[in-house]
Amino acid sequence: MEMVKVLTVSGIQEMEVSALPEGNRLEYYAAKQFLDIYNRGRTVRCEIDLLQDSPDIAGLPAPFYIEVATVFDRRTDAPKILGRADGTGGVREIHAAIEQVNKILVDKATKRYGVANCILVIRHGVPIFSGDDFRRFAEEFVIPATHEFSGIYLLAFHEENGLLHVGQDLIRLFPMEG
Repeated sequence: MEMVKVLTVSGIQEMEVSALPEGNRLEYYAAKQFLDIYNRGRTVRCEIDLLQDSPDIAGLPAPFYIEVATVFDRRTDAPKILGRADGTGGVREIHAAIEQVNKILVDKATKRYGVANCILVIRHGVPIFSGDDFRRFAEEFVIPATHEFSGIYLLAFHEENGLLHVGQDLIRLFPMEG
């Protein structure tokens, strides 16, 4: 049983992750996948401390914050991928997927979070493209000139032996990978 602290209107409560509303569970697991990769090779490991409204995650060591966004290419993709609708999320092309990420970047850049050291994690939620697909067209990502993020990452699928594994590839969009 996995537990997490959640900031609610009545204060901080310890809750079982499986009891969280679906949106909060998606944010939690995206942040967890991000931290699993982000912490590799680091001597000081970051971890989730608290789920809150904005930014979505407060982490340790403090201050460390994560704002999570999940990109689905079409509105109908999320219910299909989450098993609440029939069919699959349709076939798309990579440039449209990157454009969806760019829309999230523009939207999140306009928001003010009021905290230092906030990282934006965008999870691409359609199992069509791998991180390598996104890297081939990295010049198409448009990072707004002004934003409050110390880092911006795309959490993508990792392809291994012809299979795509969710949230196993991390692409640093800002500052750009060198």
